[in-house]
Amino acid sequence: MEINKMLKPAAGMGVLVGAILAVIGSIPIVNVCNIGCCLWIGIGGYFAAKFYAKNSQIQGDEALTVGTIYGATSGIVNTIFTIALGFIMGVLGMGIDAASGNALGPAAAGLGINMAAGLFSGIIFFFISVIFGIVGAFIYQATNK
Repeated sequence: MEINKMLKPAAGMGVLVGAILAVIGSIPIVNVCNIGCCLWIGIGGYFAAKFYAKNSQIQGDEALTVGTIYGATSGIVNTIFTIALGFIMGVLGMGIDAASGNALGPAAAGLGINMAAGLFSGIIFFFISVIFGIVGAFIYQATNK
């Protein structure tokens, strides 16, 4: 088991899925309906293991490692994107309030709340990503013996 060979497919898939889910999650209507979030994470773990194995057998410890690397990467990227999008939305809100002549106090508080909420949801998403990334990698391992 070589970690270096696992990094490219697992981390690459993690960056892709984490960024996509962060952007999709920032859209209010889609975010409310995004019940399949864990499904997307599991599918990413499945494909990370598939890209690592390249149509060969994958052992249980390799699936565990690939799923963990994928999930951790996806969680970190999603957290960074979520905090950045929260910051952008907060700054835009401050600009709208300033342009309309309102005080910046509530908008500045909103900025802090957006970023804190992004951090809190990112921490939760990190652990969910690791768990479902491992599940997806093990599903690939179980179905390709």
